[in-house]
Amino acid sequence: MLALVELSAALDDQAIARAAYDALLPYADLPLMASMAIVCFGSVHRALGIAALAIDKADLAIEHFAAGLAANQDLGHRPAAIQCQAELAPGPPAPQRRPRSAWPRAAGAGDPRC
Repeated sequence: MLALVELSAALDDQAIARAAYDALLPYADLPLMASMAIVCFGSVHRALGIAALAIDKADLAIEHFAAGLAANQDLGHRPAAIQCQAELAPGPPAPQRRPRSAWPRAAGAGDPRC
């Protein structure tokens, strides 16, 4: 589902982004898992934030990224927390448009161990 959200944002497909947002919203407070919990992609809030950006709801996206950051920190999922911090950092909001060089700056701002 995360791949669908990211592709819909990258392709500016608002219909798919909205459908993905609606499908994921009931699971916002859960981690996004693949297969039989073999891998965790972090909080569903990050996917919801990406979808919200794709449907031009920046304020809603910020709320989801902030909630995702807190949830990922609670999970102890540092890579996913760093992704949410990068989404909240100043600059272009969409993850597809943000250079990876912004990630270390965002990581260092939140956790001195990064």
